[in-house]
Amino acid sequence: MKNQDVEKKLNNAENYLYEIGQLAEQVKGKYEFSAEIGNLEKMKKLAEDAKMEVTEAKNNNQ
Repeated sequence: MKNQDVEKKLNNAENYLYEIGQLAEQVKGKYEFSAEIGNLEKMKKLAEDAKMEVTEAKNNNQ
């Protein structure tokens, strides 16, 4: 039986990571020629990697 509190926290984390990825993409669009593009790409990649970790944790919690 899964821990509902853990599931709720993982769902919240997943939502936050989705928002971070969306914000990074929006900022990237506004500063396309900036030197910060690499940092925005890294932020988006880290959010995607973390979402994969959350998905794995959710699967293990079932």
